[in-house]
Amino acid sequence: MQNRTVGKRSVSAILVAACMLTVVPVFSQSEEAPATEVSDAENGKAQGKADARGNALWFIPGLLLPGVGMILPWVFSPAVPSDKLIGKSDEFVAAYRTAYIRKKKLSNFLWSLAGSGTTVVVIGAAAIVVTVQAAEGTASACSGALGDACGGVLSDACSSAISPTCSGPSVGCMSLGLLPRAVLAALPPP
Repeated sequence: MQNRTVGKRSVSAILVAACMLTVVPVFSQSEEAPATEVSDAENGKAQGKADARGNALWFIPGLLLPGVGMILPWVFSPAVPSDKLIGKSDEFVAAYRTAYIRKKKLSNFLWSLAGSGTTVVVIGAAAIVVTVQAAEGTASACSGALGDACGGVLSDACSSAISPTCSGPSVGCMSLGLLPRAVLAALPPP
């Protein structure tokens, strides 16, 4: 008999819980919020950003005038396409124009920045090449002038006294540290 009471209590508890789960959401519901409409200004802003595309021609001022070329896209305002604004509200037009111009100027700046970056890389590479060529010219001049003058006396002294830093007895005066090891390694023996 006690098993029946436990079974009835269990069934009752389940029924009460089921009723609560059904009734509680009904009482907890508030009035539905009205559907939010996107304003004309927000639509105009979104459409202006979507329509704005950078002009790749801004790469050229950045390439030719690295400092000034990056400022020019911010100075010149791009033309806003008027066909997108026909029949639109004033709020839409104002938001579209603002968003379009901002996004277009930023995109044009990025093109100009790419051109300026290209110039910096090319000039940097050219400076490295010129520096290496100058070092090679200095190395060959030093090798010719000092190597003959110093002869084997200093090269023998260098090879015996500073052998870990010397590149060999045939290097002559250059073993005394007049040139970096990388330049010494690239030179042919005198």
